[in-house]
Amino acid sequence: MTYTCAIFKTEEEDLKDAQLRKISLIIEKARVDSSHDILELGCGWGSLAFEVVKQTGCKYTGITLSEEQLKYAKSEAKEAGLEDSITFLLCDYRQLPRTRKYDRIVAVGMLEGIGHEYMEEFFSCCESLLAEDGVLVLQVIVTGCTSCLFIL
Repeated sequence: MTYTCAIFKTEEEDLKDAQLRKISLIIEKARVDSSHDILELGCGWGSLAFEVVKQTGCKYTGITLSEEQLKYAKSEAKEAGLEDSITFLLCDYRQLPRTRKYDRIVAVGMLEGIGHEYMEEFFSCCESLLAEDGVLVLQVIVTGCTSCLFIL
């Protein structure tokens, strides 16, 4: 279950395939491998978690503010037999301990919800959580462009 923007190849393509394409592109852009420890800020229902662990064998931590999303994602991880590789937490990104470093941080459709006044704090948190040679991948909807712009 995913509710962020998908990437369609054709007009006839169904939403599930377009969402999986987006998730695969995020995994590719993050250059995830089996040795990585991934943090997803705003993990939603866990769609990225399941795909990134299945595709790469990495360790994954996802955080959400929704008790319903947490309950659903944990249940799906258990059903898929992935609970040893996937951890879901109910917390705000600002509450994560700064002692742990992640190789990759991903935030899909989350940045829009934090507000312009908290951008500096958001990126400061990401910097403190990211390993020295880590990668941060964001999917963000922006306004103000006069033409469509995709950075892939």
